[in-house]
Amino acid sequence: MEEKFDDAPRKADQQEAGTNKQTGDNPKQKTTHPTHIVRVLKAFEMPVTTNEFGLIKSRFRQLIQKHHPDKGGTNEMTARLIHDYKILEEYFLKGDTLWKKDSLL
Repeated sequence: MEEKFDDAPRKADQQEAGTNKQTGDNPKQKTTHPTHIVRVLKAFEMPVTTNEFGLIKSRFRQLIQKHHPDKGGTNEMTARLIHDYKILEEYFLKGDTLWKKDSLL
């Protein structure tokens, strides 16, 4: 069953009590990433322990191709993907100087 990008954060919140059956990741696993970064990583269907921006960039490209308006996606979905990617880019490449936990979701 294919999961929509929008459903990923809600599904991730629902799984906090147990293990993700698809990936085997334990959501209670310790991570050094702030909560807002963990939510975006989960929305990108990436392990919350991801530290390699190259992997995130590759996943973003896959998602943008899948959800692009020319491929049947929506402008809103594309805008959300780009917004979330910029959050991850700022955090991993520039030290999270612009994004504050309280200003997101």
